[in-house]
Amino acid sequence: MPRLAGLLLALLPLTALAGGTLYKWVDESGKVHYSDAPPLQTPRGLVELNRQGNVTHSVETPQERTAREAREAASQAEAARQRYQARYDKGLVESYQSADELRSERERQLAVQQSILNGLLADRKTLQQNIAQQTRQIEALQKGGKPPQPTLTANLGVLRQQAANLDAAISSRQSEIASQAKKMQADLERYRQLTQH
Repeated sequence: MPRLAGLLLALLPLTALAGGTLYKWVDESGKVHYSDAPPLQTPRGLVELNRQGNVTHSVETPQERTAREAREAASQAEAARQRYQARYDKGLVESYQSADELRSERERQLAVQQSILNGLLADRKTLQQNIAQQTRQIEALQKGGKPPQPTLTANLGVLRQQAANLDAAISSRQSEIASQAKKMQADLERYRQLTQH
């Protein structure tokens, strides 16, 4: 009887193969399993077999699928980055006759940004003077034992909010100038590499 059971177990893969797809996997204890339906949990090393018993393809575990999709996404992102870089390089070389021309153009752009920043800094200085003046008026009234007028206090609040907004604009413009200066240097280096000057 045990021999008959063993023979039936040995024939199971062949009968499943005759009917269509067969799945094969090895469990954690090293035991090989065959089935005409995939296991509920996808184990590592799960493969599909055809009628001849040849592996048609490996079945991915969720972790393997996630890892493969991440590799494919990274590969696609790198290919897109390379396409963008190629277009950017082409535009750089075709737009300028020399590194000096590139530097001159970028310095003009930086000068415009610096001019805008200087205007913002001048506005901030004027605003600080107005805040200081309003503050002195309020303090003088308080020292004289008089309450400051509500409009005076409200105006001071508005001026301080304007100063905060202006500070944010100044900080943003300074960051933009620093970024443009850095980009100019990177573009000059890249231009020289591309033109071998």
